[in-house]
Amino acid sequence: MRVLILIKHNQLDQSIVNFSSSLFNGTETEIHLLNIVPTNGEIPLQMNGRVLDFCTEFDLTSYLKQTEVNLNYLKSIEHDMVVERHSYAGNKIGILQDYIRENKIDIVVGGAHKTTAMEDAFVKTYPSRIITKTTLPYLTIKCNRDNFSPQKIGLIGDFTKPSQENFDVIKTIAKRHESEITLIKIQTPSDKRSEEDIKRVMTQFAEVNELNASLKIIKSVDKESGVVELHKDKMIDLIVVARAHKPAFSSLFNHADQESIVNHVYAPILIC
Repeated sequence: MRVLILIKHNQLDQSIVNFSSSLFNGTETEIHLLNIVPTNGEIPLQMNGRVLDFCTEFDLTSYLKQTEVNLNYLKSIEHDMVVERHSYAGNKIGILQDYIRENKIDIVVGGAHKTTAMEDAFVKTYPSRIITKTTLPYLTIKCNRDNFSPQKIGLIGDFTKPSQENFDVIKTIAKRHESEITLIKIQTPSDKRSEEDIKRVMTQFAEVNELNASLKIIKSVDKESGVVELHKDKMIDLIVVARAHKPAFSSLFNHADQESIVNHVYAPILIC
């Protein structure tokens, strides 16, 4: 498995590397470290999102110098599982998409900070853009979680039909840590199905995806409150939801719901 960690050059970086290595320790995993120095909209870019470093029309000195500084910083982050370290200047999403494609990455890991109401109203956070612009599993953390070992993994969805999903990453993590997997449905007032009907579909979903999982239905006024309750009551260590474009497992969360959870909930969150 190839894990790409997005490094921001801040105090959380080493913890993210420790977190990822603990999560995938004991598996055949390679870790790539990537730092991206964002440029302004006037700077010409290559198809891979990076700056045209031979361009003479714009002064790229500050950007290229910063990539050198950041690359040296990446070299200071040591771990046996780290095999690649890169720092590029350019468009953050373009570079990320190209790196994922060229290096056959399996999962992206990054830090995220808890946002304010003002930020939610006016700022599209980088994690939010990653959710909408990429298709790989994306794991976010917001605080120091060295030596992390998830004992309880919660797959949260609507479970309207027993569709087959790709849970390879989750199964790898669960096998490595001997984690308990729970399928979780957060039932809001708008969902009028009976618990019996919901659990029947959840059971079929577990069978189709070959998951040894328990079932749990939580009644809540809204989806985000249900997720917060799960984390607050320590019912799960790792939250798993699927991207909004997938029909069955993830239809509980639209793009706005997913962004809200990633921006507001402190628990590690894996978007599949």
